[in-house]
Amino acid sequence: MLLSSTVFFNNNFANCNGDIACSEGGRGAAIFNINGNLTVLNCSFTDNTGSMYGGAINNRFGEKVIINNSAFINNKAYSGGGAIDTNGGKYMLITNSLFIGNNLLLFNGLIGRDGGAIVNKESNLTVNYCVFL
Repeated sequence: MLLSSTVFFNNNFANCNGDIACSEGGRGAAIFNINGNLTVLNCSFTDNTGSMYGGAINNRFGEKVIINNSAFINNKAYSGGGAIDTNGGKYMLITNSLFIGNNLLLFNGLIGRDGGAIVNKESNLTVNYCVFL
């Protein structure tokens, strides 16, 4: 799949109401890529919320994922990366992209687990020329 010059704003896939046991719901509020190729060029992901595994993008066993010249701003998730979560993907390359204010949400008074911007689990991830604020 190719996405170019697309805006993803205020998507909400928090259908589990923050229930950590609801592990299949809420994967990537904007994009859930499973077993496929994904190219994201010049896109913006702002204020998206996923209840689990990536507030903006969840990549699960994707073959090849390329993200270039994109912005991830104020995305949130209860677990996994606030912006991106990748698990078991063969290859992910993120270049020339901006990450601002992505974070994990509180659940029962505890902050979510894993990374605020990106979580990589068993994937070949390369990040070049990106800014994290």
